[in-house]
Amino acid sequence: MHADLDEEPAGVASTLRAVIERIGWQAARRQIGLTVNVGRTPTLTELEQAVRDYQLATITLNPR
Repeated sequence: MHADLDEEPAGVASTLRAVIERIGWQAARRQIGLTVNVGRTPTLTELEQAVRDYQLATITLNPR
């Protein structure tokens, strides 16, 4: 496996948004520990601000 680290706020927000859209914001709260206080799927702008505020990153594992 090869791990790709993404610390770019726009990229991290986009990845989080894709996960939330796939599993739903309520499941995202439980499965990835993402607190969603707005009662809906956050916008990309809101996610990007959270990424900046909390210095979030994503790691994607890819087979070699």
